[in-house]
Amino acid sequence: MPRRRPYSFSALVVFGYLCILQFFPPTGLLMFIPMSSGLPTLLLNGAMIGIAIEVGLGAAHRRWLALPFVFYSGYATLVVLERVEMRRLAASYAASNARVSLDFDPARQALVFEDEFIRDR
Repeated sequence: MPRRRPYSFSALVVFGYLCILQFFPPTGLLMFIPMSSGLPTLLLNGAMIGIAIEVGLGAAHRRWLALPFVFYSGYATLVVLERVEMRRLAASYAASNARVSLDFDPARQALVFEDEFIRDR
């Protein structure tokens, strides 16, 4: 019979505690220690993958598979929405830049390149 709660769920509990501790200045400053910013990421993804593995092995009930599914599908949805927004902004900037043009008159203006030599050949 599957357990009531997967063992990997404990990583989500630790992740929750770390998120709460970041709101308090003394412990929030300690979170800047190297790897402490990656630790919550490892805990969250490890918990999701661990839950999926435990469900696959039959150690946890199948309903627990909804948690990783919702998490990763939500993440994928946010990535797609972000890419759509970035393409919209890029098109907006390209259209805005296409309207702006400066005439260059070599008799009155000069191009200046820092740290480079340009020679006439």
